[in-house]
Amino acid sequence: QPLHITSAYRPPAYNRKVGGVSNSTHIDGLAADIYSDYLSTDELHDICDRVIGDKGGVGYYPAEGFVHIDLRGYRARWP
Repeated sequence: QPLHITSAYRPPAYNRKVGGVSNSTHIDGLAADIYSDYLSTDELHDICDRVIGDKGGVGYYPAEGFVHIDLRGYRARWP
């Protein structure tokens, strides 16, 4: 089933405008915010957590309905 990408690469000025942190992996083109019409945010988060593993970050945003994934090179999870 398809995934929807709501944010991927962000130029630094746009990242600041949308409230992104200064060291955001979006600036480096290493991140995406995603959601699915077929999976709950909980289900998508669980899958991303397993797939990304220790290679990157997985952020869980259930109220907003998306999951952040990135390949920063080390494990990070929030909230």
